[in-house]
Amino acid sequence: MSTPSSGLATGAAVAGLDGYLAQVQAEVSDGPPGLAIVGLPDTTVRETRDRVYAAVTNSGEAWPARAITATVQPDWLSRHVTGTDLAIAVAVLTAAGAVPPGAAAGCVFLAELGLDGSLRPVRGIAPALHAAARAGCTRAVVAVPNSAEAVMVPGLAVVSCPSLRGVLAWLRGQPLSEETTTPATSAPAQPAGAGR
Repeated sequence: MSTPSSGLATGAAVAGLDGYLAQVQAEVSDGPPGLAIVGLPDTTVRETRDRVYAAVTNSGEAWPARAITATVQPDWLSRHVTGTDLAIAVAVLTAAGAVPPGAAAGCVFLAELGLDGSLRPVRGIAPALHAAARAGCTRAVVAVPNSAEAVMVPGLAVVSCPSLRGVLAWLRGQPLSEETTTPATSAPAQPAGAGR
């Protein structure tokens, strides 16, 4: 029997006019392959699960052939969460060993995923990222259309990516492709563990 593996990633959401962090923990364990998401409204679980699975596989990644449980906290924030797709995907792939341990530390991931693996912009990016900066995050990964607003938030180095494939390359410390950009107005954003 395999030992369960876990992964963590931070997302963010807006409730009213305020931003809040959403913590995602994923665990890969023995059992029938599949993804269960805890902490999201029932009406959105299936759509989120389908988007994350399609985005991962269409980005050239192998989906773990084991049972996966992802938890989004806090529960009360779940009805306001619209951009946790990317954080869920990062947590799942970290648990599966496809993303280096610790690479997502100190980073907030805020984007919806397209079925093709593209990153889609979300609303409320500024208050969400302000909340992340106040909580101690130093880096943010967002969709390209959100980058101009994201770099206005002080204290965060911003990486804007058009796709999950680009995000994963960055987390693995691989060279950023031409399609993955770090806006010039933000500080250099290095994956966790770089230079250690």
